[in-house]
Amino acid sequence: MDKYYSCEDTPGEFIINDTTVICADLLTNNFHWACKHRHYTDLCPSSCGICGSPTVSPTTNSPTRTAAPTIGGYGGVRLWTSFSKTQTGMWDVKDLSFYTTRDCSGSKIPPQGTITESGHHPCCPPERAFDNSDSTIWGGRSSGDNFWIGMEFSISQPIKCVSLLDGTVNYAKLVTVQVSFIGRNSWTNLVEVDGIAGVRQNISVAKDTISPTESPTSDPTKSPTPESTEEPTNQPTMSPTSGPTQSPTQLPTSRPTSDPTSSPECTNRVDYNCADLMKRDCDKLVAKTGRIPRFMCPVKCDSCDDECKNEKGKTFKIGDRNRRYKLTFYLKVNSKKKIYTSCQKITAKQCNKRAFKKKKNKKSNYFVVDQVCRKKCGFCEK
Repeated sequence: MDKYYSCEDTPGEFIINDTTVICADLLTNNFHWACKHRHYTDLCPSSCGICGSPTVSPTTNSPTRTAAPTIGGYGGVRLWTSFSKTQTGMWDVKDLSFYTTRDCSGSKIPPQGTITESGHHPCCPPERAFDNSDSTIWGGRSSGDNFWIGMEFSISQPIKCVSLLDGTVNYAKLVTVQVSFIGRNSWTNLVEVDGIAGVRQNISVAKDTISPTESPTSDPTKSPTPESTEEPTNQPTMSPTSGPTQSPTQLPTSRPTSDPTSSPECTNRVDYNCADLMKRDCDKLVAKTGRIPRFMCPVKCDSCDDECKNEKGKTFKIGDRNRRYKLTFYLKVNSKKKIYTSCQKITAKQCNKRAFKKKKNKKSNYFVVDQVCRKKCGFCEK
């Protein structure tokens, strides 16, 4: 991991595993692990101890390569709520707009990205939330226990305010603004607000995001280098020296890659309400959604080691309460036919289907397939 010569922690609050924290909290035992992950070191380089300090006298006017932070934007913004936080179990959004000003004034950012949503009624597709009309609606429907609608962009956008106009009947009582960053396949909770039926809300999301630059800055700095660079010039040059200098580290670390690593970090799922989960309920199958909290909230349930594995054997036990589930189950392939299958036989399209415990059951009352066939369904990469 690179050390920064000049850096400051990002001011303000952010969310880690449903807990509001500031950078100073990363110094405590509860959150010190976060400094092992690039996202949090980008936000809190000083608290994570990756800000370098000179150890030898500077060379005369020698410009050095520095990794100064640059201010970027968001690769995606979406609004999220849970089924229990809606007034009627449905969510209507009349308008959703993004702005570069903190108070949603001025011109809107053109909605030229890719819409992301949980689902919708056939009458009311998500494009209606971005059509500049307050008389049309997105008729939101849940995916499992979750609703969301937003937009992802190919280039980071300097979004500082989100303007939301909910429906008057089918509205969300609590809304979370989530953001994503280019090159990172995850969503981060940024701010939570109470929903208001039929009244426009302007929600400020003006918390700057920091990412270290991959290339040297154009202007020379006067920061000392631990080793002498090439022959110094009489005047500082406008380009960096041919070789980057190395900042001393306590332990050798590897340079982080710009793309997500192949082994994802263990975090609670942002599309599941882990905050209200009681630990004693971690091993219970939630009949309403078909989800098993142990795998949706692995940090809270202390189940990170189990998160990405397929279950094995004819049955499997969850946790310490001896709740057993069959690893063979029924799936509906059409209105009249069910097939008897298992993790080895399913296709990718069947991962989000709700299983049937018995062939004669008319209502699917078992788990969602990806809760059991987690490795086969790429559960950790979702």
